[in-house]
Amino acid sequence: MARDTPAWQHIRWKPQPEDRFADAGTMRGTYFHQDLLIAQRIFEAEPRRHLDVGSRVDGFVAHVASFRRIEIVDIRPLRSTVPEISFLRADVMKPPIRRARPSATPSAAFTCSSTSVSVATAIPST
Repeated sequence: MARDTPAWQHIRWKPQPEDRFADAGTMRGTYFHQDLLIAQRIFEAEPRRHLDVGSRVDGFVAHVASFRRIEIVDIRPLRSTVPEISFLRADVMKPPIRRARPSATPSAAFTCSSTSVSVATAIPST
């Protein structure tokens, strides 16, 4: 895909007329509300960098990528790309993951998705 061409121009349109009878979606469940809450906290914290481990890209990561770049690490493959999302396939339980050099960034945010909790914190620079 050319960088100057908007992504929507590459969509293959497939009308789904039967969708008019389906629900518009669901706004319930732990992950739906958790993703919105944590994305809002990251937005408010305004970190210069955000690293996520293991969150689904079609949920939480998409929320964050709508307002800032996000770096994700996941053991699962990711076969598509979006300019706002940097991806590293890795198992964080089996180092080494190269550590970034300490930088002068005033803050960073980190989230980790699991079956029970996601955590976002603003990390002050030292």
